Amino acid sequence: MQEIEEETDINQVWQNLKQVILEAARESELSKDAKNANHWSDDECSCKRAIHEKNEARGKYLIKKKQEQTWISINKKEQKLIESAEERNKNG
Repeated sequence: MQEIEEETDINQVWQNLKQVILEAARESELSKDAKNANHWSDDECSCKRAIHEKNEARGKYLIKKKQEQTWISINKKEQKLIESAEERNKNG
């Protein structure tokens, strides 16, 4: 009779231990999921910041490029005016 009680106690201890292990595993998985979610959020934030910085840099590049094109255009017009004036001076 005592053997049956000990066996039942051992089975009960095992069931309790099994339950504790399973609960700990579930909590661990939930914790990992939460960490991964936060990690993804950080990555997402970093991506948004990188995209914003890229867009700002592109905007500055386009402005600078437009300014350079404007100066080139002005310089070409000035050069044509100078050449035209030199031509008139030669012929005039």
